Amino acid sequence: MIDFILDKLYNDFMKTCTLNDLMKEKYCLSDISAIHQTPTYKTLDMKARIPNGFILIDNGECVYEWENHTETLTRGDIIYLPHLSKHKLTILSERFSFYRIDFKITTKNGENVVFSTTPQIMYRNVENQILDIVIDLVELFHDASSTFKSTALLYQLFDIFSKTSDAHKKSVIYPAVEYIKKNYTSNFSCDILSSLCFLSQAQMYRIFKKETGVTPIEYKNAIRINRAKQILKSDICTISETAFLLGFESVYYFSRAFKKHTGLSPKQYRDTKLNNIGG
Repeated sequence: MIDFILDKLYNDFMKTCTLNDLMKEKYCLSDISAIHQTPTYKTLDMKARIPNGFILIDNGECVYEWENHTETLTRGDIIYLPHLSKHKLTILSERFSFYRIDFKITTKNGENVVFSTTPQIMYRNVENQILDIVIDLVELFHDASSTFKSTALLYQLFDIFSKTSDAHKKSVIYPAVEYIKKNYTSNFSCDILSSLCFLSQAQMYRIFKKETGVTPIEYKNAIRINRAKQILKSDICTISETAFLLGFESVYYFSRAFKKHTGLSPKQYRDTKLNNIGG
């Protein structure tokens, strides 16, 4: 009953506004904090997160779950966790760390603002510009005289996410890209991708390669190899188990694809990483 009352009180003073729409509004940023964290827990069941926040994975792999949705995150991925969101975090790697940026957004009327009511993936495999901003925010956090600069950096981060989201979603192949990201462990035909984009298979293939630089299959394999690298580094699965989990037809095909992307066999990569903790 108490939780219900608290939720109602919060929701009575909360406004949902997409990041793109927020950039057109007048709002205030406050209570900004930024830390680098190496959690000791393996699971975290969040019933109602208090601040808005971004989590940027620095090392390792984890899974976020909310409602009927599951997202796997690895190094370089950023997720937005809204005020009052309910979600579960499961850490898959032995060595895991992330950058955590928390903040409060309010309108001129004092309403709390969220970009969405559920978690949202903001970026996959961040560019150096975003990483530099996050690291600067962490370094500035303990400097009380740098509040203005921290606020400016967070505004800059919002702007980058907003523009990236706009450009990405305007692409005609956006549905295909999103489908591959969510189904990279499955086998699917280019017919499915072309139908999602309302294009012929030849058109979809040509535009996809022009905008991403690779074919849909190469794009899927790149995601699978990146996930494989995280699993092999953690040493939680055998090479055969890794190939199976990621949907490769056989260990042979997995090894061949892995070596093409990294220059090393899965075994060589795993042994190198396990012998080099700093790597």
